Amino acid sequence: MLENRVGKLIAIEIKAGATVRQGGLRGLNKFKSLAGDRFVAGIVRCTARQTTWLGRQIWAVPIEALWS
Repeated sequence: MLENRVGKLIAIEIKAGATVRQGGLRGLNKFKSLAGDRFVAGIVRCTARQTTWLGRQIWAVPIEALWS
């Protein structure tokens, strides 16, 4: 989790696979629900080839994007 000075939150989860299914987002969705208005984004780092929008405020982002 990342939190800025005004309390806004970004949750980051790491998955080993390239495919992220809605069922695999239970943890992020639960955190989003608990964080309420403080939640800015959820990011799933995975072995996918491109960034993919997974739903409201949640994206799958290739792990390789960390060093490219």
